[in-house]
Amino acid sequence: MTHYQLRIHGPGIHDGRLAGSVMSEILRLLVDGTRRVVRLRVEGRSTARGPAPAWLALAADFEVVALTPGSAVLRLEAQEITGPGLLDQIGMFDPLEETES
Repeated sequence: MTHYQLRIHGPGIHDGRLAGSVMSEILRLLVDGTRRVVRLRVEGRSTARGPAPAWLALAADFEVVALTPGSAVLRLEAQEITGPGLLDQIGMFDPLEETES
């Protein structure tokens, strides 16, 4: 399982607490963005007409582990993508260097 952290900054955050409406929008953007990135990497395009392929929802899925107490850091976990066909023939993601902003 791969672990990610999303540090959230902005006016909707007070003492490490997020409004439900802010969390809803963050998760909507993360789900949509993750699906587009995975599809771009596999098919060479981020969107296409018609229904999304069945494998996409599973390949782009992640779990929200917790909002770290006292901060605005959202912890996410995602399964490594493996399996027969396209997904095991390419490196899905290049490693990223951690940076502080």
